Amino acid sequence: MLPLLFPLLADTVIAPYPHDYGQVRVHEWGVVTFTSAGTEITGAPGGLYGHDPFGLLLVDAPVVWFHGEPFGGTFTVRAEMGFITTAYPKPSEGFSGPTPVTASWRIVGRMPQPFTEVPRPSVPENTPFRWAMDFWRDVPCLDLYTQEEVYLDRFLYYETAIPDGLHARMNTVVENGRQLAGFFSPDGIRIVTGPEPLIRPDRIVPLPLVGSRSTAIRTTMHRQEILDRLCDWAGGNLKSHEIAALWNTWEPFFTERPPGEIWLLFPLPPETVEGISSIHLQPDDPHLSVEYHRLFLGLVRLE
Repeated sequence: MLPLLFPLLADTVIAPYPHDYGQVRVHEWGVVTFTSAGTEITGAPGGLYGHDPFGLLLVDAPVVWFHGEPFGGTFTVRAEMGFITTAYPKPSEGFSGPTPVTASWRIVGRMPQPFTEVPRPSVPENTPFRWAMDFWRDVPCLDLYTQEEVYLDRFLYYETAIPDGLHARMNTVVENGRQLAGFFSPDGIRIVTGPEPLIRPDRIVPLPLVGSRSTAIRTTMHRQEILDRLCDWAGGNLKSHEIAALWNTWEPFFTERPPGEIWLLFPLPPETVEGISSIHLQPDDPHLSVEYHRLFLGLVRLE
């Protein structure tokens, strides 16, 4: 993948207090790929418009950061449909058997230290998105340790898969006999793949026509416009570094695909996100409050 770097951006979140006393904020983003076969992130197979409603749905690289008051506690993710396929660092509990539904980490969140003062985490070679983790570490957030004082990383990461048929409950949209999964938002971003992807905002309800290639698609969004749109979809609740990490992770997908493919990227509503997976932090200190901010994007290939 291409090592794309972004300039530092001003934070989109203004903390109510210097150290968010009494509160922990959990931030998460992920990308849901609607596809008709396989476990790769290459999207719908050639020749299909959208996806086969009985294929496999993947949730790629949900990344979780913690902000606010230092804490100790247990963080648990549950796959509400399907099962968890990847979890990093190694969970303390759960994540066992061929199709695990839950994974839990016993963690201690501390104020971040310079990278030169913490051990370099050891990431298993077969961990998906291992190449992107330095982007994820470039986020101002709490450092995570085990309760035995072993440094873990600056984030938690997991992936889920939803097998054949289960995601029929996700309110797929049918229009004029064409079926596309996950079109829950009227607005999206249309991306034409290539070394310099052509990217523009798009209305996806009603659904765009197959083969439509208006000249407007040549008017591409600038990088900052893309980051601003993602920030808007997050309701301004994610850190700018987290938004940049999201685009750093996924832009190579569009630059390295065969030129000319057309993809749509769009936000999923909160109720759909909760239907895919749920997250919960149980602090050891009962007086700490926890606030969650999650952004999941849908990704589907048109052509």
